[in-house]
Amino acid sequence: MAVNPNRDQFALLALVGIAAALGQRRVVAAARRAEASYISPFVYVSQIYAALIVFLVYGELPSLRS
Repeated sequence: MAVNPNRDQFALLALVGIAAALGQRRVVAAARRAEASYISPFVYVSQIYAALIVFLVYGELPSLRS
């Protein structure tokens, strides 16, 4: 069942969305300026961090397919 966020929750969601959009812009700007061989290790490390965060927050282990 969906629940509408209250004003504080909506403000937090908006701030998270803005931060994500700005972060994505910076990643794209970095990709335009740097070589792929320099950027690619950061992409792979971010996947490891994502799996670690999912494990710590939700207690789920990633499957072999991920």
